Amino acid sequence: MWRVRDPLLPEVPRALKVVDIALAGPTQVERLRREARQLAALKHASIVPCDGLFEDLEHGVLGLVVTFVAGQP
Repeated sequence: MWRVRDPLLPEVPRALKVVDIALAGPTQVERLRREARQLAALKHASIVPCDGLFEDLEHGVLGLVVTFVAGQP
């Protein structure tokens, strides 16, 4: 996970999980897609909301964007 800045909403902290599609393989790529769908469907104070999912096929990456929550690693 990386802490990132959203250029459209710079005041809202975001976190980004990036997966290299070639290295991950189809099982892990599908798992991240499923995780994004599940997070997007859930609304609870204890669950980090999913803000987006993107696929950059030109660079071979899949990314999950969530609201950043500070905490211990």
